[in-house]
Amino acid sequence: MRTVLFTGLLGSGKSTAVLSLASFLKEQGGPQSVAVIETEAGDKAVACELSAGGSVLAEDLTRGCVGCTSLTSGLCSTFDNLRSGTPPSWLLIEASSLGFQTIKDMVVQSLNDGAQPFTVLMIEAGGWADLFEEAPLMAEGLAASADLALVNLFTPLSRDVLAGIASGISSANPGCLFKAASVQQTSPGDLYRIFQEAGLGNETGQAAGAAAARGMADERASVPSASA
Repeated sequence: MRTVLFTGLLGSGKSTAVLSLASFLKEQGGPQSVAVIETEAGDKAVACELSAGGSVLAEDLTRGCVGCTSLTSGLCSTFDNLRSGTPPSWLLIEASSLGFQTIKDMVVQSLNDGAQPFTVLMIEAGGWADLFEEAPLMAEGLAASADLALVNLFTPLSRDVLAGIASGISSANPGCLFKAASVQQTSPGDLYRIFQEAGLGNETGQAAGAAAARGMADERASVPSASA
């Protein structure tokens, strides 16, 4: 079961990215199945939208707060249910930035092989700048856990702004691939290729094998073009 964990501030585009990846994986056909766990309420009701289609198993845990018994028990129950049947080929989890590490620790404990989930950090430039200024340790912690830091281009950004974000990400995590793209305007296939570049889809499918698979140590800190 390849596990992808999406995190980032509210409004950074996590829900849109989850929906895009889930739809792409289902369109590939074959025996693979997709399950989605949503732990943060946002503009898009991901679980409801996917469940309505009937092709993706989706669980909405947004009524539980970080650290609350309801969220913890909900995650444990969902993982138990997934393990009791035929595990899905892919598990996509949308997690809030607040309490992210708690959720990630629970995910790691649920993976039988002890592997790390492949982690995508979604970034909205303005909110990320505020977070880095007001809570630098939290921002650095999110960056340190990511395999891919994806700046969601709601509007065009200058190369200087992108360079500043890339520098902060690289300082916290030199092994993180940094990209910028409009998630809303990027096709699911093109978005998946960005994930692939960061290591998603490798046989390990997890953070531990992503760095070796990419072989891009001298390129990760580079600033991408806005059309990446």
